[in-house]
Amino acid sequence: MIPRVSKAGRSFKGIVLYMSHDQKAATSDRLGFVDFLNLPVLASSDKVRDMERAGAIMAWTAMHQTELKQLHHHQTTPTKPFRQPGRALERPVYSFSLRFDPGDAPKVDDALLRKAAHGALKTLGMQNCQAIILQHLDSQPSHVHVIACRVDPKTGQTVNTQRDFYKLSLFAQKFSREHGLRILTTRELNNELRRQGQIAKYDEIP
Repeated sequence: MIPRVSKAGRSFKGIVLYMSHDQKAATSDRLGFVDFLNLPVLASSDKVRDMERAGAIMAWTAMHQTELKQLHHHQTTPTKPFRQPGRALERPVYSFSLRFDPGDAPKVDDALLRKAAHGALKTLGMQNCQAIILQHLDSQPSHVHVIACRVDPKTGQTVNTQRDFYKLSLFAQKFSREHGLRILTTRELNNELRRQGQIAKYDEIP
C-alpha cells in the first residue's frame, strides 16, 4: 500500500468537484463507494450531490472555527475567560490517497479499502474530523481517497499534520504485513532513516 498526501488546500468545493468526476470530463464513472465520517449526510443514489453537501458542511466548519472553539471552551471551562485565537486556518482541506500494487488485486476489496482509510485517519489523529472516503475505479486494483477538514468539529482545534507522511508510511508498513499485501523493503529502510532524523525518498513501488 502506498499513501500519497496532497498539498493542503483552501477549497472543499474544488476538491469535491475534482474527486467526484472523471478526469477532464463531466461524467463520474470512476466513482465507486462514497462514505461519510462525522458528517450529517445520508447517502443517496446521487453520490456526487451527497459529496457536494458534505463539502459544504466541511467548509462551514472551517469558516466557523473560532465560534466552535468558543462554544467548546464555554462547555468545558465556563468560569475561565475565552481568549480570541490568532489567525484563521488558511488551508483547512486535507486529502490523501491509498493505492495498492497490481499484484495485490485479489485481496483488495471494498472492505479492505474502508479499513485502510479509517486506520489511516486514526493514525493521523483525525478520526473525529469530518471526512469523505471515496473509491476510484480507474486503477487495478481500485484505490481510495480521503478528503478531510483539519478543524475538529467539536473543539474547533486544528489537527496537527506534522510528519504526516512518516506516520502514514509506518501505518502502511504495518497494515501491509497484517493483510498479506506486498512488502516494500525500501519503505522499511526509509522509515528507519526517518526515525534517525535522516532524509528518505518517498516509498515507491518499483
